[in-house]
Amino acid sequence: LPLASTTPPHAPPTMSTSSPMSTTTTTSPQAAVLPLLQCGLNCFGDAATPVPLPHGNGSGIAAESIEACRELCLDTEGCEAIVFGQGVCFGRKNVDTKKCQPSGGIFRTEILTRM
Repeated sequence: LPLASTTPPHAPPTMSTSSPMSTTTTTSPQAAVLPLLQCGLNCFGDAATPVPLPHGNGSGIAAESIEACRELCLDTEGCEAIVFGQGVCFGRKNVDTKKCQPSGGIFRTEILTRM
């Protein structure tokens, strides 16, 4: 299965200007969060530990995109990875890719914070 590695996310640049009367700070829009590793596997069961995402119980929550799913995970303590497919986002930690199953292109696992 093809694996892709990318560089970790970084903070958006800021720019400050000042005059004798005021100071203005502008932050550019946040750069897209990129996974450390992504693969076409479905990591569930003993392949990963579920991490409940906001308003969920660990069995997945609706997400409009994989980018939104990434943000949900990054905003959740203990979440290291996601499984996303069919508009559903699952938070994960302790992913063991050797135990993950092929997803047939339906689900995608991304490691976001720790490998």
